[in-house]
Amino acid sequence: MNTKTGKTVPRILATIAAAAGALVLAALLALGISVAALLADRGVEERNQVARIEALRVGDRAPSPSLAVDRSIPDATPFAKLRLLATHNSYRRGSNRLGLFFIGLVKPGEPRNLAYAHKSLTEQLDLGLRSFELDLRPRGGSFILEHVPLVDPRTWEPDFALALEELALWSDRNPGHLPIVLLFELKNDYSFLDPSLGPWDAAAFDRLDAAIRKGLGPSLFTPDDRKGGPWPVVGRLRGRFLVVLHENEAYRAIYEAGHPKLAGRAMFDCLPGGVPGAYFAILNDPFADTATIAAAEARGTIVRTMAGAGGDLRPGILVAALASGAQIVSTDFPIGYPPGPGGFVASLPGGRTVDILP
Repeated sequence: MNTKTGKTVPRILATIAAAAGALVLAALLALGISVAALLADRGVEERNQVARIEALRVGDRAPSPSLAVDRSIPDATPFAKLRLLATHNSYRRGSNRLGLFFIGLVKPGEPRNLAYAHKSLTEQLDLGLRSFELDLRPRGGSFILEHVPLVDPRTWEPDFALALEELALWSDRNPGHLPIVLLFELKNDYSFLDPSLGPWDAAAFDRLDAAIRKGLGPSLFTPDDRKGGPWPVVGRLRGRFLVVLHENEAYRAIYEAGHPKLAGRAMFDCLPGGVPGAYFAILNDPFADTATIAAAEARGTIVRTMAGAGGDLRPGILVAALASGAQIVSTDFPIGYPPGPGGFVASLPGGRTVDILP
């Protein structure tokens, strides 16, 4: 073997190893800087929420212009015939570009589905929206609102207790408003991105019920208040909140254990497909779920479907959602927002946010 060659090969290998090490170090450094930036972004959201709620506590007490529309709905209207325009992932602000980059690495098409941003809950209520979807995650003894830990952190409502206070403050300022339906989707995906997140176990559900009761107080309408009968008329639900546990059979089993027919619980539940006896049903595809929605609505089940949410902007989806008979129509692009892709804007007939089903 040539002596020169024998010395050159180790030298080349050493150079390659050094270069690879430098690349790994640079990648780790870039990742560390990215994580720090994302965490800082979350910190900004938390401080902004605190400042905003402090301002609302001492702010203008004048009622919202949208209250007049609520009062135009007759008290004798059955709640199961009241239709509400709603928002999907209602707490979420626009995405962080850095976070979207990381999301795109795992799910290349997902950033397109996240191309929406909501207004604050107060602003949405002022627009006339009366139903919201909130994603909750346990952290310590409390709860946070977050779409995806770390990489999609931007939200108006990072702290759950303050989000409930914001809703309660608006309610106090607008006596006689229509019932507000809150759909809580309990999340545990990508929890490895935030080691501080806890499990959804029996203790977490008990803490959640306690937080709901503390935040909404006597305005909360519970399964015990319904007393097993039909839904009351709108007049009995004015100024009230109904909280719904998003469909999830594993979580429903934990939540209902020891609470037959949800006795003593703060939230209503959803049964799969809106089977007989269901309080609420999640039937998000107004095309595929047409017959199921109609059957559930005929039984008095409150149905949530979607129109222009979660990246689904199929032609005719709003028309299908409105024709389905679902009482709650959730969207990412409600009237009063900038139009979505292709100029999409969702509203109930006549540009309304509330109306009465035939």
